[in-house]
Amino acid sequence: MQRKWNRSTFGPSSTIYTTVATTLMIAVFVLGYLAIALEHPIKIDKAASALFTGMVIWVILVFTSHGGHPPGCTHPPSL
Repeated sequence: MQRKWNRSTFGPSSTIYTTVATTLMIAVFVLGYLAIALEHPIKIDKAASALFTGMVIWVILVFTSHGGHPPGCTHPPSL
């Protein structure tokens, strides 16, 4: 018997978890954008700010994505 994975399979807690991760990524993006805009007063090159911001956002995404599987899943669903 094959189980179908959909949004309701994850339960309400994963929706909250995803919302927190998304909010955190948006906050990091805004801070990075401000660092780029305020390049001269803070004396940090905009390339360094952009690379650091992108790296932090990717790290948040990787550690909060569960590899595309539900949080409690120990193996991928069979095709």
